[in-house]
Amino acid sequence: MNPKIERAINDGYPLKIRGNDGYVATLVNIQPLFGSEYMGIYRYPGGDVCHDLKEIKAHFKEIFTEDTFDFSKAKIGDLVESDFVSSLMDLLPPACMSLRCAQDGEPYSHREDPDSGKLRPTFSTFKCIEGGWSNGIWEYCGNCFRGETTERGKDPIYC
Repeated sequence: MNPKIERAINDGYPLKIRGNDGYVATLVNIQPLFGSEYMGIYRYPGGDVCHDLKEIKAHFKEIFTEDTFDFSKAKIGDLVESDFVSSLMDLLPPACMSLRCAQDGEPYSHREDPDSGKLRPTFSTFKCIEGGWSNGIWEYCGNCFRGETTERGKDPIYC
């Protein structure tokens, strides 16, 4: 990887963003400013645009990759590349696998289902919000019941 891009990533610039008008852009270089200041240059389908880190944090969403997504830091609504979801589905037979809902095969935990009152397993869940398996953008939905994309239920009470 280009040392300038590595520097920008270490300073907090995301490698990929969902930027202007919802288009996906990739960090390709930096634009030096005064002193040690700089802006990230992001490549959109229509050309390159400079974005300041404050602008990115305020108005755009990072698209996580296999290298940058971390379940321990993940928040519901985080965006990920389709390559990450595909790799996750390849680890174990998935609990659910469609464009509407992709869930890994190992339960994360169990929760009480408010509809039945019974404990049910929950799975790390993603839903496709744009594109498809080979080129899509997926949204992390949290740990949901099989076939669902909304985290719900109560954690069991342990004595």
